[in-house]
Amino acid sequence: MINKSFRSIIQVFLFYVLCELSRFVRLSYFFGAHSFYFSGLNVVGPLMGIDSLSFLGLSLLLTRRLITGVGHFTLLSYHIPTIFASAYWASSNIFIRLLVPLACMILFIMHPVGYQVPFYTLYWLIPIALYFFAHKNIFVQALGSTFVAHAVGSVLWIYALPTVPAYWYALIPVVAVERLLLCTGMIILHAVGGYIMKQLERFVPGFSVKVPAV
Repeated sequence: MINKSFRSIIQVFLFYVLCELSRFVRLSYFFGAHSFYFSGLNVVGPLMGIDSLSFLGLSLLLTRRLITGVGHFTLLSYHIPTIFASAYWASSNIFIRLLVPLACMILFIMHPVGYQVPFYTLYWLIPIALYFFAHKNIFVQALGSTFVAHAVGSVLWIYALPTVPAYWYALIPVVAVERLLLCTGMIILHAVGGYIMKQLERFVPGFSVKVPAV
């Protein structure tokens, strides 16, 4: 039988490696910023909130990236939004599921450029509505998580970089496709991860990793 502490160390290490490797899978470039792109971490990272050990693996990765001097653009595009997306999976707390998207709407509209594009923030009504009306299931979790990440990332982006209203108007249709793709990726990866863990439990004596349905 595998010692429980040793199994936990293995799990944290595996999640850490998975996060590291996923950064090299390019999904799509940021609209209007072709030096930066969405990677597999934008799909894998949020799922790390499923349990404390996987979240620890994500935290180790982000801490290492910060210590080694990652530029602020990478910090904006990966780390902070990913932490919030992962926290969405980890908790049903009113702060992450309701107050964060609401605060992002207010902060975005308070910005001189964001004030001219208030319709952009309507996307963040999705996680707010899900908090009140939706039953918990894998699609709801993934959808709410990706739009919380989007809300946080957008606010950081508009305050960190010079933009114009036309940029955000042009993003509105792009966001719908982009977020549905990330949401779909999370759902698929969750299903694949659950299958792999079941097989490991079947063939490796003493190995057990809980992968909740939601």
